Amino acid sequence: MAFAPINKYLSKAANRYNLNDQVSASLVCQRFRKFVVQNYPRYEDAWLPKKYVAGVLYVQCTNSSAKANFFMQKTFLLKKMQEDDILRTIKNIMNQR
Repeated sequence: MAFAPINKYLSKAANRYNLNDQVSASLVCQRFRKFVVQNYPRYEDAWLPKKYVAGVLYVQCTNSSAKANFFMQKTFLLKKMQEDDILRTIKNIMNQR
């Protein structure tokens, strides 16, 4: 008996229970977190993805200097994220208070 990959069953379950939006939001937030760790390790604990809705990623900045740097890097972040297959779905990034 061969084992089937779990992602096959997860996608079927997400479709069955209409959880596609929640699953994709979770994937985007997780991938953004990895992106920050790899490209901006200084802000690993300062730029926290909170939610992803309709192409907009909401990020919470933990302090004012992180918020200022996030604001200055916003355009570059969007451009750099277009190289990633999952982060490509992000059309805008907003700072969440």
